[in-house]
Amino acid sequence: MSTAAKNFRINSELKYPEHSGELFEAIEEAKRLEADPKTKRYTDMDEMWADLDK
Repeated sequence: MSTAAKNFRINSELKYPEHSGELFEAIEEAKRLEADPKTKRYTDMDEMWADLDK
């Protein structure tokens, strides 16, 4: 077994990143927008970028 293989250790403790409240608010906003039939939808990226530049 190589030295690299002997020295390679996997940390068995899994840690989940802590997310800010802003992330959860953005997820909820995305869900609301997705559920709203009046939300504008895009099939063309150029059209989307043009609207964002307005």
